[in-house]
Amino acid sequence: MEEKKVYDTTVAFTFFGDWVEAIEDYETEADRNSTAYMLFKSISGYSMYDSEPDFDNNETCRPFKAFWPMIAKAIISSRKQRQRGRGFVVNNGPDATEQRIINEYLSNPGIKQLEVARRLGIDKNKVNRTIRKYEKLLLSPTPSPTPNNIPTPTSTAWEKVSKSGKEIDDDSLPF
Repeated sequence: MEEKKVYDTTVAFTFFGDWVEAIEDYETEADRNSTAYMLFKSISGYSMYDSEPDFDNNETCRPFKAFWPMIAKAIISSRKQRQRGRGFVVNNGPDATEQRIINEYLSNPGIKQLEVARRLGIDKNKVNRTIRKYEKLLLSPTPSPTPNNIPTPTSTAWEKVSKSGKEIDDDSLPF
């Protein structure tokens, strides 16, 4: 009989997105100037939203630019392992609730997250996570082909709405 490996909590542990959001609610200027805090923010931002740290324009992030590829590789590997091990499917775009949130944002430039949550009857944390999750797609300035053929915008949907002041119909949305 094969012996099972013992789970070692010193190697990996769970850290929930809600915890990150709670910490961000108390973020201060001193935190933004702390290399350790910005490393935490970079790891959580990349893990949750695929958001790359801005090494060139953020002095506080610059010290860990050299070892970021190692961290990013570990995050990607961990994510893939978790998807396989837990039977998760790979995200192929917004689900129905996320699409409703995105549509509300696109139709109402400048709307606050709390108002979106109220209008749609959705928890404000879900609204926040959705906008952060798809921010890169919504703000993508150039088209980028994707392996699963999810279209991306040629100019930002945010700019189209805010410049024209008109609503975008579902057929012109980038997803």
